[in-house]
Amino acid sequence: MFLYNKLLSPDEQSNIVKQLKAAGFDINLTPIDYPESIMTSTIIFSPFTGDPKAVSKAEKILNQMGYSDISQSSFVYKNHWYTRNSIAVILLDDAIEKRQSESQQNLKHKKLVKDDQKSQRFISQACDKKITIIINDNNKFSISPTLKPDFVSVDDAGQWYFVSDDYLLLETYTKGAGYYFTVKSTDGKKRLTPMNNYLRFTKCVFEEATN
Repeated sequence: MFLYNKLLSPDEQSNIVKQLKAAGFDINLTPIDYPESIMTSTIIFSPFTGDPKAVSKAEKILNQMGYSDISQSSFVYKNHWYTRNSIAVILLDDAIEKRQSESQQNLKHKKLVKDDQKSQRFISQACDKKITIIINDNNKFSISPTLKPDFVSVDDAGQWYFVSDDYLLLETYTKGAGYYFTVKSTDGKKRLTPMNNYLRFTKCVFEEATN
């Protein structure tokens, strides 16, 4: 189970984890912001979940803890995919909604492109592929080389935005698809590290180009 914990207080997180673990769930904390379109507490689940009663079991536990009106969404919600034996839990109440609103406003002001530039290139390192990710100041991105020679497809471009302070999403124009990266600064340079083993970026990290 993936528990979105960025907006939970330490006491809330501790109590939720304790109750769910006691019920037999393995918990992975997910410290990224909620999708903006989430309006109520939600359980996202894979249709391949091994235990068909796991979702209702989790919902019952959360109801007993005071989280009511929990929605259920199968397979994919926006760019948050759960395609294997997994469940994700996103919890909202009045206090969490306020924290969510403040966090999302702060993320909208985060930048990857310097004020005096229109775009920033990130060059692949530590792998045998030469790949460039171009981040534009209008929240568009493109990847070079393209998957198909001399042809820009919906998988080679899209929109970028921060989903949390140190987590970046490159959302391609392919519906529901995208790439997640962590963003760190080292020696004054930003570095993008893929969060999953994407075949396109196998073993690559991306460093901010200086010229």
